[in-house]
Amino acid sequence: MTIMTREGARTWWKEELPKNVIHMYKDDFGGEWKEYTYAERNAERKKKQDAIIREKRYCHKRVPCFIHVFKLNTDWFFDGWYIMIITIHGKWYLNWKEVYRQHKEFLPRIKQHLNFGLLPFTDDEIWFAEFCKTYPMRPKGIQKPRGKYLTHCVIDSWNNLIEIEI
Repeated sequence: MTIMTREGARTWWKEELPKNVIHMYKDDFGGEWKEYTYAERNAERKKKQDAIIREKRYCHKRVPCFIHVFKLNTDWFFDGWYIMIITIHGKWYLNWKEVYRQHKEFLPRIKQHLNFGLLPFTDDEIWFAEFCKTYPMRPKGIQKPRGKYLTHCVIDSWNNLIEIEI
């Protein structure tokens, strides 16, 4: 590639390049001279900058989290066992309502990893009770019993839960 700068064009060609042209270039020795403009340079810089910003925005973070299991002892409406993932960036319920069930594949993996000597097809209530016995917490309000387990999870830039490291 051969490049003719603005100063070179003034010296060798005795003419001034247009104001929007940075330099002239040609790919091979016998080819035509082509213009390299400020618009092309700015478009390349913008493309590079967008790629860097996209990489920074779409990053994943590994953060500590708690697997929190508790039983609500209330009347019939909210009574039952609940499991959730808690970090400083947010909370995700694994078994509450269909709206929060986007992470339903994590519960079988957690149960498989923390099996407590139980058979894999046992009822969720038995597993939840065993979890609270193994990793106990003090009861709080209507949450009796409670338990939590410290692990790590991966979240993205918008605080969406991606993965639990067990």
